[in-house]
Amino acid sequence: METVIDKKTIFRKDTKTYNFILKRDGAPINLTGLTVYLSAKTEADGTELFSRTGSLSSPTEGRCQVTLSSSDTAILCNNAIAEVMIEDGSGKQDTLGQFYIDIVKDVKTD
Repeated sequence: METVIDKKTIFRKDTKTYNFILKRDGAPINLTGLTVYLSAKTEADGTELFSRTGSLSSPTEGRCQVTLSSSDTAILCNNAIAEVMIEDGSGKQDTLGQFYIDIVKDVKTD
């Protein structure tokens, strides 16, 4: 797995859709029959922030998307670690990458 170097920022209570092309060794993974997850936990104590199942937009090309709702992003948090994982029908899991995620307060949100 790659070292965690990327960081994504979400504004608190915003709905956000992430589009991914999942690859292994530079080639798109055929996602047919697989389930995609995006999960995040705080770096400090491992508290789970969210875990969402994605949808497959073009499975043979490795394309999928995951939408976070406003309730998923309702907490302020810096340096959470998020990961994208796939799972097959037998329960075998494969984590494909991790990144830092910050959920920050915007001007209007209380």
